[in-house]
Amino acid sequence: MGFFDKISEKAKEAAENAKKAAGEAIENASAEGSNIFGKVSDGFSSFTETVGTSAKELTTWAEGMPDKLRKMADDFDADAMWDKLSKNAAKAGQDLIVMVMTIYYSIESKITAIQNSKNNGKSK
Repeated sequence: MGFFDKISEKAKEAAENAKKAAGEAIENASAEGSNIFGKVSDGFSSFTETVGTSAKELTTWAEGMPDKLRKMADDFDADAMWDKLSKNAAKAGQDLIVMVMTIYYSIESKITAIQNSKNNGKSK
């Protein structure tokens, strides 16, 4: 038996073993499928209970947000923010600095627009 014949025989043997293993895997998967379905069903029931609880907690949290935002706005100090940014810019990194500045200037421009509309309304 030549070298290539031995390789060919080993390849055929490996293919038969793979085919046998695939068949066993399919049989095992079928048997486990119903077991997995039961576990998924139980998990889904638990998930829906958790979501219900989370929705209630989220509603409670959201209802308190206007007061929390008002307090944050009252406590906000632009000078302190710029001081922190200048002292920690290297540590914070460019992405965070850009994000903070984008939020700051977006809010500032909206506040300015609101103030201008109120001032324009009073002068008329």
